[in-house]
Amino acid sequence: MNRLLLTFSASLLFSLGAAAQKKVLFFIAQDECYYSEYIVAKAGLEAAGYTVDVYGPGYRSTIPYMIPNGTTIEATANTLAGSSYGAFQQQFQNLFGATWNAAFNSIPAQIPTLGSILEVTNANAYDAFVLPGGIGAKDFLLDGVYFTHDQDTNRTLSADTVELVANHLNTLGQQFLAAGKPVLAQCHGAILPVYWRIAGTSGPGTESLGFSLIKGEGAAGFPDAQTATLYQNIDVVHRSNSVVVASKLHSSFPQNEKANFRLLTSRDWYPQTVAHAIKSLVNLLETYPKPSQFSQSLKVLVLHGGMIDSTNCHHSNLANDIPCNHAGVDPADYRHVVQLLTGQSDEDFFQFEVSDLNMSQSTLPYDSSNAASFASYLSDYDVVFFYKHWATHVRNEMMQGLKTYVEDGGGLVSIHHGLYSRDEAGGATKQVLVNEIFGAASLNAGFGINLGSYELYSSNHGHFVSTFGMDYPDAGTPNTWSGNASSAMNLSHAQLPRFGINDELYTNMNYTGDFAFGYETGEITPLFSSSNLAEPMSHTSGFVRVVNANSDEKIGRVAYFQPGERRENYDINSYYGQILRNAVYWTATKTEVSNPNGIVSNSLTSSLYPNPSNGNFRLDVINSSEVLIEVYDLQGRTVYSQKFNQSSIQLNLSHLNHGVYMLRATTENGQSAQHRLIKK
Repeated sequence: MNRLLLTFSASLLFSLGAAAQKKVLFFIAQDECYYSEYIVAKAGLEAAGYTVDVYGPGYRSTIPYMIPNGTTIEATANTLAGSSYGAFQQQFQNLFGATWNAAFNSIPAQIPTLGSILEVTNANAYDAFVLPGGIGAKDFLLDGVYFTHDQDTNRTLSADTVELVANHLNTLGQQFLAAGKPVLAQCHGAILPVYWRIAGTSGPGTESLGFSLIKGEGAAGFPDAQTATLYQNIDVVHRSNSVVVASKLHSSFPQNEKANFRLLTSRDWYPQTVAHAIKSLVNLLETYPKPSQFSQSLKVLVLHGGMIDSTNCHHSNLANDIPCNHAGVDPADYRHVVQLLTGQSDEDFFQFEVSDLNMSQSTLPYDSSNAASFASYLSDYDVVFFYKHWATHVRNEMMQGLKTYVEDGGGLVSIHHGLYSRDEAGGATKQVLVNEIFGAASLNAGFGINLGSYELYSSNHGHFVSTFGMDYPDAGTPNTWSGNASSAMNLSHAQLPRFGINDELYTNMNYTGDFAFGYETGEITPLFSSSNLAEPMSHTSGFVRVVNANSDEKIGRVAYFQPGERRENYDINSYYGQILRNAVYWTATKTEVSNPNGIVSNSLTSSLYPNPSNGNFRLDVINSSEVLIEVYDLQGRTVYSQKFNQSSIQLNLSHLNHGVYMLRATTENGQSAQHRLIKK
């Protein structure tokens, strides 16, 4: 079998008393670094378990500022239209599982740095590169014109040093991207990677130093006319309405396959925007496949009920699996899925080996009354694409086998009518599929449909499925979402990336309530939302789950998306077609960076749940009796330590403050595992 099992990076481990070694590099200007862009980014990453190393252009500390002089994070958050400081606090809690530290609200006199960025010679020690903005960042624009930096004459950097740093940032940033490591540049700082130049290229005027990394593409940045002009001069589109943009690199960049859609730029300085941008970066870090996985050819099985019978496709004819619900419009069938997956997209590198099976045919390669037989048949494939409309020929035993396949590490994708649920004669049912695997359904009771145009909003920007290959044409402000699902969404309190689609909408598609919303294993993570339905139905437009029911190293993934009626939406060049290709690839490949729930190391396997929790956690440790449990805060201080002599451990950590902690379990023979623990 070709499936890629989840592995864990050694950088996730930490020694006793030390923080986890997931590291992000910051570059901040020595003078006029915008404080909100720095502190919210740093606090968010640290809450997410990353260590942040901060460097400047020289060897002096940085002078931060915000406008107006003397303002605070609280006051700045309150100035964002339609939002507030309270909304920012809740956003930070939702995105990072930690309480915003009000001690960060006031601007300090200086920000200490570790030294000059010139000392950082490569990207090897880091997972990502972040460039907070402020007008001081613009001094390091690679445009051939350089001036001294820092208004204080006792701290001034020479123009020669500024030029040296600008060129070094160009080299260093491209090293990150060439290695498949993301770069985020904020507000005024967004212009720096826009002006990073591709070696061996040149053009007229501003391009005489080389093509922009994202020549011909778009980027966010400070929303003013000067930024738009500077972008236009180097053939880059200024996406002034977009809060965060993930950009495709120009084809002349030698490692663009590894770097595409890993360059993030953000628009402004509001704390809400910075939190949204950092969560986009964390989503990218935790969901994008590693470059080493790009060459994998993945085996996909499309399960269906046959092609459409256009001559008799009324919904009363159950022998035809694809009903015609709208006069004069023939819906898509499984052949359009196969065509989409076997095509070659200009936006991705995916290689799919696609097979299909009509589940209604008389002879089947499995025993439909035996769950193990069906699971065994599916195990030859990396991903199953479930495309069956009616429950006819779908037995409960088969769905149990499909559940076993996912729990053994398989990928599962379904769309549109795949989660339409109506039991049929002979015990045919999708109950396991909708309730125990996906946790969502469009039930026959109360069923309703609308065919028309609507907009899909990327409500978890940065996730591989919703971001890779997606050059969103626009951004807009959706409805105000405040339900339980919104706690697991990367909302910006402003515009979200969006695209329009014309398709059928199930007006009663809803979550069944069997799973919580969140980013942890077993929880539902919404990816796309629509303003056409009330919450939480609006968030069934697209969602994913990571499955590890057996608390072992086998991690399964499932993904569902509501559209799927109209044939044009399966076009390989459409936004929705790219999303489906992304979903198939993501469910099959397992990132090396993180396990959303547990981290396995030194052969010790463990599972921590529920996580987050109000204080009562359960830790299951496999193949061990005596276990030392230690909990550390993000400063590396021990806040809990106790030995246990059982494999199923109840932990009462209600005494801890709200926030993010690291838990380490160590056995008597030295095996260990770590978990990121969130105390609500």
